[in-house]
Amino acid sequence: MTILVVGASGATGRLLVEQLLNRGHCVKAIVRSSEKLPPSLKAHAGLSLVCASILELSDEEMAGHVSGCD
Repeated sequence: MTILVVGASGATGRLLVEQLLNRGHCVKAIVRSSEKLPPSLKAHAGLSLVCASILELSDEEMAGHVSGCD
């Protein structure tokens, strides 16, 4: 299952991403900056990072990020 997480670099989002990856899911994570994520998390094979502000994404861009997620 591929899951989209918005705000993945925040405290709650980061914990959610870790839990999902530990359970074997693939995660597409939207973050403003990947700097806040630990290196071990950024290097995880099941994680796909999108560095962008959700407020600045167009409807078409957001639809593209949601595409392929369950």
